[in-house]
Amino acid sequence: EEIDDHLESNWKPRIRKGWFSASALGKTDDELIAEYRGEAQDAPPAKLLRVFSVGNDRDHTYKGWLKAMGLSVVGGAKDRRIKIPHLRLQGECDDVLRGPNGFVVYEGKTMNAYSFNKLDEPLAHHVQQVHVYMAGLALGHAGAIISYECKNTQALRMFWIDWDTALWGGIAARLRRLRALAERPAEDTDNRLQAAAESDEGGKP
Repeated sequence: EEIDDHLESNWKPRIRKGWFSASALGKTDDELIAEYRGEAQDAPPAKLLRVFSVGNDRDHTYKGWLKAMGLSVVGGAKDRRIKIPHLRLQGECDDVLRGPNGFVVYEGKTMNAYSFNKLDEPLAHHVQQVHVYMAGLALGHAGAIISYECKNTQALRMFWIDWDTALWGGIAARLRRLRALAERPAEDTDNRLQAAAESDEGGKP
């Protein structure tokens, strides 16, 4: 209990007002707009913070292995960071590797056995995430690798991701739309989001 209290009391939100985050593309429009505006975030429960810690620890381990193998071309954290100013989009990839046809974006994920055993293809928001990195690093034609590790058994599943121009166009269009909404007065934005939701549902009585 004392550890949980410590984790929750020392948690600090990553507030990047005026920017969207590549790792957050799986969130709802409302959540992305709130993050763009730099609105206050509730602290995650301690259990979730421990889950994040496991992922961070594995990330550090894999970066060390890839560097020791001579596959990583990243010299430091700044080489992993990307910014796409016209979309107000930023992020940090896990690694960039030497591939047979050029440099390749690498992104590692961890998940529990239940989710891992159902995994037949990479999760959609992870595919969107690596597209941001490919675009930001100008590596679109080289492709990307998403690696999933089961936290229960350490089993691995890896997926190759080809660049998808249509997908990237959809990401860019969504962020332009959300930026326009986020920069309006909050009440006006809420009304527009509500109207869009009702339109999607065929209207409400």
